Amino acid sequence: MVDRSAHPSAFGWEFQIVTAISLAINNIENTVSINFEGPLEDVEVSLSDGHVIFSQAKSYAKTDIDEANNTGWNVKLTSAITGLFEVYLKQPDNSEFKYLVNYPYPLGKSKGGKTNFRVNEYGEISGTELTSQQVKIIREILQNCQDDDITKLSSEEFDSSFYQFLNHLSIGTYRFTNFKSDRRFSSLDSLIKDFLDANRFSTSVVRLRNHWIKQGETNLTQKDPVTRTEFLFAIALVDNTFSGNELFGQKVNTKQISRVYDRFVDTIEHAISMEDFNRELTADVLDYFELDNIDDYFYSDDEAIKFTEHYLENYLKYFKLNNLPESEQRLLTRFALARCLEERDLMSRLFNKGEIKNAY
Repeated sequence: MVDRSAHPSAFGWEFQIVTAISLAINNIENTVSINFEGPLEDVEVSLSDGHVIFSQAKSYAKTDIDEANNTGWNVKLTSAITGLFEVYLKQPDNSEFKYLVNYPYPLGKSKGGKTNFRVNEYGEISGTELTSQQVKIIREILQNCQDDDITKLSSEEFDSSFYQFLNHLSIGTYRFTNFKSDRRFSSLDSLIKDFLDANRFSTSVVRLRNHWIKQGETNLTQKDPVTRTEFLFAIALVDNTFSGNELFGQKVNTKQISRVYDRFVDTIEHAISMEDFNRELTADVLDYFELDNIDDYFYSDDEAIKFTEHYLENYLKYFKLNNLPESEQRLLTRFALARCLEERDLMSRLFNKGEIKNAY
């Protein structure tokens, strides 16, 4: 049975986050930042070549995707297509536009709208693959809208812009249902697994997905884009080494660490996403171990103990927590620094462009 108790807006935000994660994973080789709630569209993914993927994500919270009840589809389509076209008029070059939904017929079931779309079939169709009837549906929406940027266009300007817009447009259907169970995440989990397998990561799919969703929820309120580094660092955060309470392979003041661990993980994430921190740690590792290249570094508990004792004072500033006694601050800094050393190879892959592959 479908869970019809979920609040529509909360469900919609969750679907928006899921589409953002999917777009980021599928373009991670070139992704610079992900905005789960962009200034112009629902989701915005910026790529290294200046290309931007703008997406409108619309969903039904009270209708299972397997059902054909698409009441209100036209309102959603009108809002999404008008918004995307408005952005296209402002930024026509080096941009891509996506209308992504969780129901079978994004263009409706009448007037030829359902062609190319099927219940239980998911994927994207480019604007150039739409039938003439489907193009007519979209065209009429834009011709009848009251947006000043669109109505001021002459007939010739509108025609030229519209058909160019179709070349940059795609319409996609995602499996994302309103079930209470995690079945709604089956499609996303499959994509995350493909991504992890492609990059030889052993991270938990569910824990990584939950972290990214939490990250997206924070971004929805703060509005600031998530950088590629911040997004990928989740792989290190949810890895067993970072999520445990061990220091050099032994339990150390577990109660102390656990009491502030959630706050501390956020601090670790922030510090390791900083170029200054990575630059300083790399330089210290090369100097202390007398290496010419960071790739020659191999972790060992005994050597890590000596390293952290030697450089501890220099790194307290990166892992500072307010209202924390100095003894606990030093303990947690030792913990963080040890984890950074142990995961040096992983972090190097996460932060270096070209090291991470797309899911496909």
